[in-house]
Amino acid sequence: MSSTPELQYRKWLPYWAVFQADMHQTIHTWAYRAWLVISLMVLAGFFTYKVGAYKEAGIIQPGSAFMLQTMRYTILGCFTLVVVLTAGCISSERGTLADSVLSRGISRYQYFLGKLHARIVTVLGTFLFLGIATIVGCRFFLHEDLSLLGSAVALTAICALLVTVVSCCVTVSAIFNSTAISIVSVWLLLLGVTLGLSYFPHVHLSPEVTLQALPHMIQGEYDPKNLLRLFAWAFGISGGVSLVGMGWFARRDI
Repeated sequence: MSSTPELQYRKWLPYWAVFQADMHQTIHTWAYRAWLVISLMVLAGFFTYKVGAYKEAGIIQPGSAFMLQTMRYTILGCFTLVVVLTAGCISSERGTLADSVLSRGISRYQYFLGKLHARIVTVLGTFLFLGIATIVGCRFFLHEDLSLLGSAVALTAICALLVTVVSCCVTVSAIFNSTAISIVSVWLLLLGVTLGLSYFPHVHLSPEVTLQALPHMIQGEYDPKNLLRLFAWAFGISGGVSLVGMGWFARRDI
């Protein structure tokens, strides 16, 4: 007699399903595609201008200056698209959330973590792709005056700030029902925190302080202690904010 195959219960399978579905949904949104297309167009335009100036006029174009301009654009410009991309990940599904997702054997903790991790992976993956493309372009087409290790450190520092922003966005999205209110609340929160941190420059978490340190990081001049402090603060705040959002989402009505 053939025995019936034993069914295996995979505890984190619902989390993985939400993770995959949210990543697929994110990369097909207009905000994500606009971020990617605009960033690639800006990079291509900058490279064309810099290389053309060197070929025609013989003006040396330092790669560190170009890398710094690109990172400043990423921090100041892309944060807006990151907020739009992530602040509505949960609030936009309020109408069908209880029936379509939470009634299928997935806990709210797994749903929240799946959304959070999918947005972090998508945002960081796209940013690292653009950053690595910039580094490669600088090495091949511009004057080589940047440090590969320093550029990697600078990318990692910005990634730490992006993780903090995404965590705040997903948490606020889990608290409020409206996507518009979530976006406004995230901006007010980020502006308030940035203004407050500007009075404590020794914390090294303010984007302004990070921007000021980027030229030295790119050229390989950085303080490992300050970087460790930045990572500790960024991931500590991200973890704390995520725990608050997950706990709030688990206890509220959908």
